[in-house]
Amino acid sequence: MKSFSLLAVLTVILLLEACSKMDKSTNSYPASLMEVTQILDSTQIKFIDFARNNHGNPWDAITSTTEWLKTLANIESASAIDSVYISIKLKSGLTTVFSFNQVDNQGYSVYRGGGKPKNSGAYLKSSTTKSKNTITNKKVLIFSPVTNDFYAPGELGKIESLLNSSSVGLDVTVLKDSQCTYDVVDSFKDYGLVILDTHGGYAPFYFQGGNVIDLTNVPATQAAINAAVSADLGTSGYAKLLSGELLLTSSINVNPGSPGWQTNAAVVKLYEVSIDAKYIEDGPSLSNTIIFGNFCWGGHTKPGTSFGTTYNPIEPAFMNKNLITYFSYTDSAGNGSSMSNNFCKEMEDSLVRSLVIDYDSTRLEHLTKYWDKEIMPPIGRIKRRVFFKSFGADDYSYAKCGEPFTDPRDGQVYQTVCFGKHQWMAQNLNYNAAGSITYDNDPYNGSIYGRLYDWTTLMQGADSSSLNPSGVRGVCPQGWHIPSNREFAVMVGLFGGSQLAGGALKSTSPLWNSPNTGATNSSGFSGLPGGYAYEGTYPITFYSLGDASQFATSTRSLNGTNAIVWILSSSDGATGSTGSALLGSNSVRCVKDD
Repeated sequence: MKSFSLLAVLTVILLLEACSKMDKSTNSYPASLMEVTQILDSTQIKFIDFARNNHGNPWDAITSTTEWLKTLANIESASAIDSVYISIKLKSGLTTVFSFNQVDNQGYSVYRGGGKPKNSGAYLKSSTTKSKNTITNKKVLIFSPVTNDFYAPGELGKIESLLNSSSVGLDVTVLKDSQCTYDVVDSFKDYGLVILDTHGGYAPFYFQGGNVIDLTNVPATQAAINAAVSADLGTSGYAKLLSGELLLTSSINVNPGSPGWQTNAAVVKLYEVSIDAKYIEDGPSLSNTIIFGNFCWGGHTKPGTSFGTTYNPIEPAFMNKNLITYFSYTDSAGNGSSMSNNFCKEMEDSLVRSLVIDYDSTRLEHLTKYWDKEIMPPIGRIKRRVFFKSFGADDYSYAKCGEPFTDPRDGQVYQTVCFGKHQWMAQNLNYNAAGSITYDNDPYNGSIYGRLYDWTTLMQGADSSSLNPSGVRGVCPQGWHIPSNREFAVMVGLFGGSQLAGGALKSTSPLWNSPNTGATNSSGFSGLPGGYAYEGTYPITFYSLGDASQFATSTRSLNGTNAIVWILSSSDGATGSTGSALLGSNSVRCVKDD
């Protein structure tokens, strides 16, 4: 973390405290980002100072810092929320938030915005009812501006993989960290599902974006700070900070269980850019979109009030944009809350599985969490049940991709399956192209395993292609193509890679000879042991019916002497590519053009 001189910070604090002796009735407080950064800097150092004097209790330090802020002449109000946030309104009209981000021993955030929940637990009551309505827009966005706060390496990728490997045919975009600029919010309308994995806050209600303003080496002048902010956010972003659609906030990571954390704490001149409910309210309609606010206070439904100032919440801001539905966390009275990171990750997994595997989004409000919620002394703690709730329609999900396809050339019908956004045939091609054969020259085998195609018949005059997509129609129907070696590899990667995917691609049909190692057909590919043939001898030699299958690609080997094929075998749960003679005949799976 970057730090700057404590002497400089103390100078700012002395200046601010001197202002407390001024006439507080004056209204001469022009909106100033420099003032916001000065307040945040001095708040950080005061927070650390109070923590050093109270043996490292960050919650008490928040309370003490809040009381200190109230003494400053340019502060309209300051209030502590959850003993973690300080909501600060300046007399200039600008609002900001300081908070501490509680982390564990591995450095991951414990909560997605603060709080001290206890005795938490979750359960999911399964529904026997499938959703009646279909999410037709298959574009999905995961918006993760603080990925390393919540996820271990590869952990978020499991959600991405779950989406991509479903049978829905989704087009998944994952934006992380600095990619999550505030203006990405304007594109939410282009997605069917948006998952917001970030920090959130209360009064003002906001969720954190990926823009971070670094003023470590910027002179503490109005002109220099304005120039630095404009360079990062553009003139439009700068204007939105002054209008309150965006917030400049700051936070400090704290592990309360680490002895002496307060001694080692350093002030940082890094400022997060957070998206206020006002930004959502001024944005475009979201009539074809579902949003999951997977952050603290995301499901608060009623305006929040802090010392006479009313703030609009995120939930109604989104719902007023005509969303299909909005998922987040709330209690029976419509109050949001702090949420633990582990619980949020459980709910993310549950929601994704409900939408793309179970095809059911109904009754998700049965996901619950319990904790002792700290209000304010002398009220003490009360126990509330918080729900994972759908605020709009509760009967939408994705539909399984892969409607049966009828080949107009001969009327044969093929089942299909989707891998990511790509639709594949789930049966071997059985089109009787000149030069194709059936195993043992028996037409009955063709009706089960499809026909076998050598390189010339497969490609229909096209050149070898290793592109993704291949661009080679070959023997496939119009609008479909032969997959390249690269396309096969990408598909195999969705199911754990070569060492694991063989079982996922193989049918569990008794047509496979024993042992059919690892076969689950979890992919829906439904690979059958159709064997293969070699035409270089007379008569044609056939191999491995019941034991193996080889799937053709549009790609030749580097030396051009062989065609690359992918193999499934009864004796192996793996799969892989190998070379096949150009006179070899193999099974074909066609892929629909994008």
